[in-house]
Amino acid sequence: MTACLLPLLALMLFTNYLAFSNKKYASLWQPNYRPAWMESKWKCLIVDWLVILALWMPSEFKLMHLFASPGEHLQILIWKVDKYEVLNELFKFFSLNAGLVWFLGFRKLEINYHLWSSKLVNWLWAILIFLLAAPFLLDYGEKSGFITVINHEELLANWTLLKALPTFFLIFFIVATLEEIFFRGIMQNISAPTIKDIFSKFFNNQTTITLFTNLTTNLISAVIFGLAHLNGGDWRYMILASVAGFAYGLAYQITKSIFPAAIVHTLVDLTWVLTFFTPTPKN
Repeated sequence: MTACLLPLLALMLFTNYLAFSNKKYASLWQPNYRPAWMESKWKCLIVDWLVILALWMPSEFKLMHLFASPGEHLQILIWKVDKYEVLNELFKFFSLNAGLVWFLGFRKLEINYHLWSSKLVNWLWAILIFLLAAPFLLDYGEKSGFITVINHEELLANWTLLKALPTFFLIFFIVATLEEIFFRGIMQNISAPTIKDIFSKFFNNQTTITLFTNLTTNLISAVIFGLAHLNGGDWRYMILASVAGFAYGLAYQITKSIFPAAIVHTLVDLTWVLTFFTPTPKN
């Protein structure tokens, strides 16, 4: 099993690198025809949203349990890991690759975003947005009964450097970055042109058009992000994910970078995982 997983993961990482570092490689995937539905901006947008949900939902609805029994472990080199978690994260990498082929290749969209930001102010924005969003998320989560603070002993054990730091990096690279590429880097980019055309019919001022376009695309991606977290049918989770998604989208729009948005995402998830108990399994 390990012999198959490692080359597959290496191939996925390499194709991601090609797509992120040089978009011209995407032209190699461009088909020589355009289906009729691609002539309509709205049809394209709806199909693109459905593609994103279709790629992401199997992971959120835990369909990988079809291929791994609860508690089943897998030996990868010197590590003994949960087989379901490995398959789930591999599926997310596969989904990202499939999304890149669809949007950069088949649709040949101009999706321009940066992963990294060299500006200190962008990272400060990420911290500020987290601090502004956290009180609402915690307040709603506790009042709705979705989250409960764990006992004092476990809380102290969780927030040691040896546990918190590895958890931070795992969430950042495996969960937050992939989701931010999908729901902010890709979804907001594909939505913006169509939404901008709509507001251009009502406003002449470019600042106003940009403001309403950014707000609307952020709301759309946040709601779809929330719906993608509706595993188990818990609407409280969907509401929290939507609000959190709006905060992540705000960080992305302000910084024009994926990693600062992923930092906000990571801090929210880290606080949840290490501080609270929830009846909905943590992803």
